[in-house]
Amino acid sequence: MKDVPNTTLHYGPMISKDSETSTMFFLCLTLLSAAAFQQSGAAVLLKCNETVEVVAGGTVTLNCSIHYQDVAVEDCKVISFTWNNTNVSIPCDSGSGEYICDSDNQTYVSLIISNVMKEENYTAAVITDCGLPLSSTINVQVKHSRGIHGDNEALSDTVTPGPEPEKVTNVAAILGICVVVIVAAISFFLFGTDRGRKLIKHNTRETNHTAYSDPESKTNSLHQPV
Repeated sequence: MKDVPNTTLHYGPMISKDSETSTMFFLCLTLLSAAAFQQSGAAVLLKCNETVEVVAGGTVTLNCSIHYQDVAVEDCKVISFTWNNTNVSIPCDSGSGEYICDSDNQTYVSLIISNVMKEENYTAAVITDCGLPLSSTINVQVKHSRGIHGDNEALSDTVTPGPEPEKVTNVAAILGICVVVIVAAISFFLFGTDRGRKLIKHNTRETNHTAYSDPESKTNSLHQPV
């Protein structure tokens, strides 16, 4: 039977690690600079309700309106947005139904939270083509029922104090935006540039070459006596 050479494919690094690290650092640095610019008074502002009350187990909606200064609303649009709970990014696209994110891509963003059982602080970060606004902290407070004491006592509600609103920090928001930008940059490189398409085509060609490199060997192995 004809010997089949043992072919091992070696994929060299198409992009240097130093280049990738520099690119990601530059993107994050740019976003941090943009956030600092927005904090000092920029053309786009994000105004949200600071405190929201909800009955335990109920549903609450957080709303933030986008305001543009010195620029027409029609000239701006929302590119992407994220909601954050303390230091965790809200999974808007998880499909669980617990969180529903919405926006008209221009004037507002909103977050619907179902089955609310505890106090939480939320923030929103929006990327528009006119600026990068960040929200202040939104405190969600939960009402708990005391119950009925006696035949003639009415049912009363009490509001459990929520956690003290923290100073507005942009770390979680910036990290969420960095992830969005990095994913978009990788997708653009793979599908929007000649080099990325060549890389995908090269990998596909090498995979097919490995699968069909020696059909004669496969035929001989089928007719080999046991």
